Amino acid sequence: MRDATLMLSEAARDTLAWLEGEWQHAYSRGGKGKGWRSFTLIQMLQQKNICETELHAWQVLEELGRAEFIALPTGVLLSPRAKLPVKIELAAARREALMSVSPALDPRLALEPRQHSAWRRAQEGPLGSWSTEDQLALAEGLRRLANDLPGAYQLSPYVASARYLLGSSKLLEALPTELVRAFGIELDRFQAAETWLLASVPEQPK
Repeated sequence: MRDATLMLSEAARDTLAWLEGEWQHAYSRGGKGKGWRSFTLIQMLQQKNICETELHAWQVLEELGRAEFIALPTGVLLSPRAKLPVKIELAAARREALMSVSPALDPRLALEPRQHSAWRRAQEGPLGSWSTEDQLALAEGLRRLANDLPGAYQLSPYVASARYLLGSSKLLEALPTELVRAFGIELDRFQAAETWLLASVPEQPK
C-alpha cells in the first residue's frame, strides 16, 4: 500500500512528522497525547523553521486538514482566509498507529520530539537491525555534527559522515532524509566531493 504521506508537500510532511513526534513524546511520558490551539501552532511552526511565514503555516494546516491527517471540530476547514482559533489534534487513525507501535525509545537517545518520530520511522527501516549501542552512537554523532554546523558544511558528505557517524563514509547519505533533517542537517549544503578518474593507457600512445 502506498504511503499516503508521499502525496503531501515537503513542508506538510515535516509538519506532520513534528506533530507526531510531539504527540508521541507526550504519550510516552504521561500516557496520553496532546492537542494544539491553531494560533499557537502557527507560531510554533514558524519558530521551528518548518514553515517560512504565517501564510505558509496556514496553508500547510489546510493541506493536512484536507488530507485528514489532523482532526478539527465538525464543519471546520482551516485556510489562510479563515484563521479560526480552534483546537487541532492528530487524526484518530494517526493516534491509534502511534499508540500501537513498540514501547518508548531508549531514553538514553535523548531525542527531541521531532527526532523521536523520525527515529521511530527509521527503526521500521534501516535502523531495524541496529544494536542499541550503535543507535546511541549514531544519535550522539548526529548531534555533534549538528552542533558543528554551519562550519561542517565545508566538508563533503563522505568526510563528514566518516568523521561524525561511526567512521562510515557512506552512512550520512544512506540514512533517511527525514531523520537527518530532524537534527537540523541539510544534505544539499555539504561541499561536493572531489572526483578522481583512474585510467590505464599505454606509455607511448599513438
